[in-house]
Amino acid sequence: MSDPIAWLNGAFVPLSDARLPVWDLGVVQGATVTDMVRTFRQRPYRLEQHLGRLRRSLASVGFEIEPGDEDLAAIIARLLEENADPDEPLADFGVVIFVTGGPQAMYAQGLQDSDGPTVCVHTFPLPFERWAAKYTDGQTLVVPEIAQIPAGILDPQIKYRSRLHWYLADRAARAARPGAAALLLDLDGFVTETSSGNLAIVEGDQIVAPPVGKVLEGVSLEWVFELADSLGLHPRREDISVERLIDADEVFVTSTTYCLLPVTRIDESEIGDGQPGPVSRRLLSAWSSCVGLDIVGQAQNGGKGLPK
Repeated sequence: MSDPIAWLNGAFVPLSDARLPVWDLGVVQGATVTDMVRTFRQRPYRLEQHLGRLRRSLASVGFEIEPGDEDLAAIIARLLEENADPDEPLADFGVVIFVTGGPQAMYAQGLQDSDGPTVCVHTFPLPFERWAAKYTDGQTLVVPEIAQIPAGILDPQIKYRSRLHWYLADRAARAARPGAAALLLDLDGFVTETSSGNLAIVEGDQIVAPPVGKVLEGVSLEWVFELADSLGLHPRREDISVERLIDADEVFVTSTTYCLLPVTRIDESEIGDGQPGPVSRRLLSAWSSCVGLDIVGQAQNGGKGLPK
């Protein structure tokens, strides 16, 4: 694929030209909300749910944008059509939407704070090599000293990009164990989420995730809960201590990009027998059946779409 395009402030432009000026509040203050959609067979998956979450984030920070949901859906369709590689008809993409506060007038001569938000939509080929082996080997999580930002300071339901604490947490996790991701605790010592997605544990036929009031409402986790009901599993939300996490039958994380990854180690402790468990495998199999594509096989086959 050559010369992909993006959409920036009302115009389709080459991706290399989709840039923020140094005076944009997304740069100056990290004042940015975002959401990301992935495709299956190059079609957006659960787009309505992602756009709904984006609207809630925008409302929480007071950003008003002109493109409506139908406009954004049309923009995404155009980007996927233009950016698709004709030699890889089953390759899949991530689609990023982000909105910043617009110009910071103090830094931008001749511009006003009221000039409006910056809105950008762009795509990228999903980097399956980043997680392909983790479906069979499992993800390692490390609990760093950095804690989750309390809801009283910043509402976790806002999907935002002011994420220096996550950058530092993941760097500390990788320093402790290469390939690990950080799992943050709240100030009461209960587990919350990772920088890429939500966490859940399996206890018998129960799937337990932290309360919505403490973590971002995950589109992928909500889908897992729907799948769980159809598989005779019982989802619920409640606080999870580190001790309970380590003693769980299984642990997994969910995200738009990789869908579901089993977690096989927390710090120095193995989860279960240290191998991906049967519930994680059942959920991934059910998810694959719903989208008509082998999720694990696609990742392990270098992003080639494989029928389920």
